[in-house]
Amino acid sequence: MVRAVGRFLLLLLAALTGGGLLALGHEPVACWPAALLGAGLLGSLLVRLRPGTAALLGLVAGLAFYLPLLRFIEVSLNTTWVWLVLGLLEASFVAVGGAVAAAVLGPVALPLARLPARKRAHAAVGALPLLGRGSLVAVGWAVLWTASDLARSHFPFGGFPWGNLAYTQVDSPLLRYVPWISAVGLTGLVVLLGTFVSEAAVALVGRRRSGVMLLGVLVCLVLPIPSFGTQPMTGELEVAAVQGNVARPGLDAFSRASEVTTNHMAGTLAASARARQAGIQIDIVLWPENAADLDPRAYPEIEALVDQAVHDVNAPIVVGAVRYEKTATGRVRYNELVVRTVEKNYGQRYTKQRPAPFAEYLPLRGLVTSLTSLSNLLTVDMLPGRAPAVLAVPARSLGREVKLGVGICFEVGVDQVMRQAAAGELLVIPTNNATFGWTSEAEQQLAMTRLRAAELSRAGVQVSTVGVSGIIDPEGQLLQATELFTADTMLARLPLRTVVTPAVWVGPWVERAVGAIGGLCVLGLGVRALQSRWKKREEAAQGE
Repeated sequence: MVRAVGRFLLLLLAALTGGGLLALGHEPVACWPAALLGAGLLGSLLVRLRPGTAALLGLVAGLAFYLPLLRFIEVSLNTTWVWLVLGLLEASFVAVGGAVAAAVLGPVALPLARLPARKRAHAAVGALPLLGRGSLVAVGWAVLWTASDLARSHFPFGGFPWGNLAYTQVDSPLLRYVPWISAVGLTGLVVLLGTFVSEAAVALVGRRRSGVMLLGVLVCLVLPIPSFGTQPMTGELEVAAVQGNVARPGLDAFSRASEVTTNHMAGTLAASARARQAGIQIDIVLWPENAADLDPRAYPEIEALVDQAVHDVNAPIVVGAVRYEKTATGRVRYNELVVRTVEKNYGQRYTKQRPAPFAEYLPLRGLVTSLTSLSNLLTVDMLPGRAPAVLAVPARSLGREVKLGVGICFEVGVDQVMRQAAAGELLVIPTNNATFGWTSEAEQQLAMTRLRAAELSRAGVQVSTVGVSGIIDPEGQLLQATELFTADTMLARLPLRTVVTPAVWVGPWVERAVGAIGGLCVLGLGVRALQSRWKKREEAAQGE
């Protein structure tokens, strides 16, 4: 009994360590090797357990990962239960993935000291080369983890793609792979290499050969991967990004009408003065999501502030604004980017396609209203747009319109939206981080933008109301960055590019393949469980 309790506590500690390492891979620590080690540790641990135990420890590991990562949710909504529920929901995907991995991969895993050997599914499994068994575990765990991540990124209510392991690798040698294999593929590669390391450690414990797996990891880290370069293809654009800041961080950041718009107008004037002093003619000004605290198309006083900035800089401004509409069932709203031109016209607009559930709209509003007070914060639901994530903006110096690939705020994590953005010549991610306080949410989002810039081989701009904003080159390297809760501007001459990286067309196929394999595993296990249940019923009936 004592030995069993001690063994379980060791397993619990290992699960907490694995989940903690995954969290350390993300901002604010951003230690990219930790993500590999955490993913590998969990894989090698969970596949050697019974499915029920693997599910429990997977849940523990998931909580150790997602609760620290998503701390900004508690700060943003000023409530703890939403943060805990979201963390539990995200962790449940790790639990399911761990249980499936234990059932599917357990029979082929090398036995580990202090863990009872699993029954082999087939005698031939025991005859597999030791290297082959470790590699099979690594490949299988990488596929199942990635499938779990995909499911989490799509379900429920459109999913929540925050925390994908690809985002931990923006300062890693593995970033070179992302334009070739996509963000989804990079997540799988992180898990694969991490599990190679952990399976090599298992082999070493058993005094078996493990050098080939470690050599494979080393080769992947140092292998020269062809680059798509950073040079302009269709010209260069002088860009100004304005971070206007807010007076009161938190839920009341936009409580004073026109204050935030005034801040961004003032920031534009400051950027214009800097550019004139340097002899630069700005082509385009980028404002963040919600930079216009009231819709300039509906409020003349807000439009006047925007026009003052346009007149001074003599360039179009991409403005973040929320548009309200009345429908037969009540008011609705849309999160948009709209172009205000030097001719004082409104050009193209982009409407956010993936509003965030429970942050921008309430799913199951009637049920949620009866259970919580969250509906008091979200009185009007946000509806999705339908147009692709591209915004055309006139550039006077080029004598043509420049296509911007865009994604508003959390859309930077949505693979489908980012693949649409590949049709743009420059990647732009406007965001509003005013409600997240001094958490690491903005830094985590900047890492996501860096990864997308490298994936699409586009220069990128993340522009935030309060920070962190950043300028990124087409290989994902951070060129400029601002601080949180400061008023600041960034000027940069950025290359316009049109190359279509393999990631754009490989990504959907990787998703389909991984999703199909994961789905078949779950389906197969379900069928096997039903067959086992029927067999027991038949045996019980015969015994009577």
